[in-house]
Amino acid sequence: MKKTITIILVLLVSSISFAQNEKMIEGKWKFKNLYEEEKLEEKDIQTAKMFFKDMSISFSEGNYDGQFMGVKDTGTYKVKGQKKIIMTSNKEGRENAMLIIKVSKNELIIGMGKGGKDGKFVMQRIEPADEALKQN
Repeated sequence: MKKTITIILVLLVSSISFAQNEKMIEGKWKFKNLYEEEKLEEKDIQTAKMFFKDMSISFSEGNYDGQFMGVKDTGTYKVKGQKKIIMTSNKEGRENAMLIIKVSKNELIIGMGKGGKDGKFVMQRIEPADEALKQN
């Protein structure tokens, strides 16, 4: 009985965290900075900032609209677990994964590629998804 209650509590907390992350990422985000910039070499920092300075993405009701390195893309997304966003491009039908490193009211830290190995970015919220986020 004790084991069953523990399992139910773990599932409940996991589903609440999943729903919170899914709701928290909704809205429009714009590139702010590289994550853990201090671990990179100066030339790599400048090159990356040049490539990603216009990167933006909007998440809303299972759809995304983004601009990555000058290329616009749209598609669908779903949050898997607490830490992963799976995006499927409408153009190519290809799936891409993003790792959610941290999400708060005004900041989304993401890692691109498997385990975030293709770059980690700090995104700044520029438009809330709903009135509840505007007030917090």
